[in-house]
Amino acid sequence: MELWIAGTGCCIPTKRRGAPGYILRIGVEYILLDGGSGTIYRLPRLGIDYRRINYMLYTHLHPDHTADLVPLLFAFKNDPQGPRQEELHIIGPSGFERFWQGLQNLYHPNWLELLPFPVELCEVARSQRRFPSFNLKSSPVRHREMSVAFRIESDEGVSLVYSGDSGYCQELVELAHGAEVLLLESSFPEGEGTDTHLTPTQAGSIAQQAGSRKLILTHFYPQCDPHILKKQAATTFQGEIVVAEDGMKLVL
Repeated sequence: MELWIAGTGCCIPTKRRGAPGYILRIGVEYILLDGGSGTIYRLPRLGIDYRRINYMLYTHLHPDHTADLVPLLFAFKNDPQGPRQEELHIIGPSGFERFWQGLQNLYHPNWLELLPFPVELCEVARSQRRFPSFNLKSSPVRHREMSVAFRIESDEGVSLVYSGDSGYCQELVELAHGAEVLLLESSFPEGEGTDTHLTPTQAGSIAQQAGSRKLILTHFYPQCDPHILKKQAATTFQGEIVVAEDGMKLVL
């Protein structure tokens, strides 16, 4: 299992960090985890062929997590080597089908229905599903109504939990239990947290309770100092802590 980090920021643009976007490789499968503005244009710099993405997972519908959905579909449709043929699996929270319909109405009536490749659109809440190379679990989390987190377990036994945007909640703690790697948002330093976003000590506490070996912190607002975040997370988690940076690649 390999993880590429395209963007580690939030809705606020900075020189250092782009909008959230992550690529997870399991065997021959490439999975997109969220994808805000600019995500697909950073993929060539990471050495990733966007055409290999067969799964797109969205934790919630905020634009800093979904803005590159239509640009990616447009690239699939207009690729100079020929339109995509393989089925694309798009998985999102409850309300995603209404969001999809809204995109059709916005860009062109029925435009998304006329894509030259099959699309499986699936809404999830608290659910579990089996794919050829991995198991996928989801759980509601505390951010906005219908926000979810994902747990991905490879056939080789490696498991990763991606929080999306979430405050501290028991649902996320339970989803993370026993997972080796946690990719958790840590939007604000201690003292500036909210009910709908994690601080470093909260992310560390979840990782410690889960028994994880690696905690990857991401989704930073501009006031976040990486060195301070890591020190704060280390007060509640004794495992490996990585402060994510745009362009980073991790072997899990």
